[in-house]
Amino acid sequence: MSGAPWYYIMLSHALMHGGVVGLLTGNIYFAVIETILHFIIDIIKCEGYTNIHQDQAAHIVCKAVYSVF
Repeated sequence: MSGAPWYYIMLSHALMHGGVVGLLTGNIYFAVIETILHFIIDIIKCEGYTNIHQDQAAHIVCKAVYSVF
């Protein structure tokens, strides 16, 4: 397979989500936390430990927590 390694693509995906959280909240810590958690949550899904519904629920819970704080 040619192209970028999977982890570059996954990291860029997570960074985009982290960037949006950072822009919306104005909080760099939330942006970093979102990037890390988004990467981990997606890796866990890709490895088959969770399904798409659990994956999306975890992402929504993260956003809900940021909203509370």
